[in-house]
Amino acid sequence: MSDTLQMKIPEKVLAMNMSSILELLQKYPIVTRKLLLIRPLRPNRPDEVAINKVADAFVVKANDAGWEVKDLKGNAATKTNIVNTINNWNPDFVVYYGHSLNSYIPGQQNNQLQFAITPSNVSLLSNKTASITACHTVSTIGVPAVKAGAVCYLGYKVPFTGVWGSLLDHDFEEATNAANIALLNGEKYSVAKDKGSKRWKKFYDDLVIYMKNNPNDIRVKKMDPTIPGGLLDNANGLDYVGNPNAVARPIGILLTTP
Repeated sequence: MSDTLQMKIPEKVLAMNMSSILELLQKYPIVTRKLLLIRPLRPNRPDEVAINKVADAFVVKANDAGWEVKDLKGNAATKTNIVNTINNWNPDFVVYYGHSLNSYIPGQQNNQLQFAITPSNVSLLSNKTASITACHTVSTIGVPAVKAGAVCYLGYKVPFTGVWGSLLDHDFEEATNAANIALLNGEKYSVAKDKGSKRWKKFYDDLVIYMKNNPNDIRVKKMDPTIPGGLLDNANGLDYVGNPNAVARPIGILLTTP
């Protein structure tokens, strides 16, 4: 049996007799599948344009996997909107793409980053799963969040290296999203972390080989020489805290409105 049984309200619920409903509820709880996406996008920031393209691809995968996505992008991602959305909409899975701010999770207001999720309010993530693509948040946010009741938290314990350009865009998208897509589809956090790390390592290996074999490629000549090492840091720095067997995708009876 699949991990969820999707039913429209009220047609299919009304068509079921009470004994059938009770039997289902004994096996599966009623769940939602709500995903909150936070992604700053400030003007004249090619690095944030690049990571937002990765987030765009992630949204497509989330929709295909049956998630209800609330997307706070750019100046819509204010601290007030983030906090209110978490408190009032109660997402199951919180995902962030962008820069950290003092190793915390920022929002954006008036084209400036502002503190949003910090050690003082990590209880916002209580009873939720999270995946944060940003520098250094595993220890500063992930550890205290799990102590405050978060189920599991995936992120980077090192500076996150973002890259862009025709030679890099495809692999950057796939490597950045590998763990997150695994989580969308119900993989355990331990498995998702391993998939993400392996995809970053493949990106590193493939790029080193290409650079060695194509030294006269103008894209290789102009490339920042620290990029390969940064990709390897991403591979080794992706980590999680919390229950390794946790899943971000709620398992149960998914009820949707008509």
